[in-house]
Amino acid sequence: MKVSHAAALALVGWYLAAPPIMSDPEPTGPHNGPESAALMAPLGFWFKYGEFDSAAECKDEELYRWRMGAREFAKKPTSAEDRAVAFRNAQVQCIASDDPRLKEK
Repeated sequence: MKVSHAAALALVGWYLAAPPIMSDPEPTGPHNGPESAALMAPLGFWFKYGEFDSAAECKDEELYRWRMGAREFAKKPTSAEDRAVAFRNAQVQCIASDDPRLKEK
């Protein structure tokens, strides 16, 4: 590995990100409700909930905790807004800080 390549890899951080919550309640098809629209939003619109030095740190420490929390929250009777938040939190992902899709808006 070249030194310049190793230096570039060292600068990459990781974000824990979740899609936005879409408020439009009218689906236009069986898989086009607000939840699907949120997942289709460009990564530049996703919320960043944490920054990490490595993918492993992001996944091992936070990703699991967020998804388990969303699962527990979804078991309780809640409003439509609360269900949307639980769905969003279940979709969190670890994304490299240099991912070009983060620049899309």
